[in-house]
Amino acid sequence: MAEPRILMAVLAAGASRRFGSKDKLAARFRGKLLGQHVCDSAPMDRIAPGCAVVIASHKDHVCRPAWEKAGFQVALNANADHGMGTSVALAALLAQKERCDAVLIALADMPFVQIGRASCRERV
Repeated sequence: MAEPRILMAVLAAGASRRFGSKDKLAARFRGKLLGQHVCDSAPMDRIAPGCAVVIASHKDHVCRPAWEKAGFQVALNANADHGMGTSVALAALLAQKERCDAVLIALADMPFVQIGRASCRERV
C-alpha cells in the first residue's frame, strides 16, 4: 500500500488579538520569528511534494520568506476575520485540489508542539 499523500497546513491567519496590537508571529523567540518555528520543524519527508502550505491573512507577512525557505507555499485566506474554521476549510479545499489523502493541521503560534513521525496508517 502506498504512503498516504499528506497536506500540511500551518494556520497563520489569526488576528493575534490576545497579543495586543502587534503580530505575535513576528515576535522574536529563541533567535527567530515565532511564526517560523513550526515550518522549520515540519516533517517535510512525510509531506507530499507541493503539499506544504501556510494559510495567512495577507501576502506580505514578515514570516513569508522563512516559510518559503522551509518549503511552504503561502495561501491567502480572504475570510480570516470569520475565524479559524475558514482556514481549516481552505486547507481542506487545497488538499482536495492536490488529491491528498489527509490534512495535518499545525498552528503557527505553538512552537513547542512536536509533530509525530508515525505514518497515518499507524494512527488509524
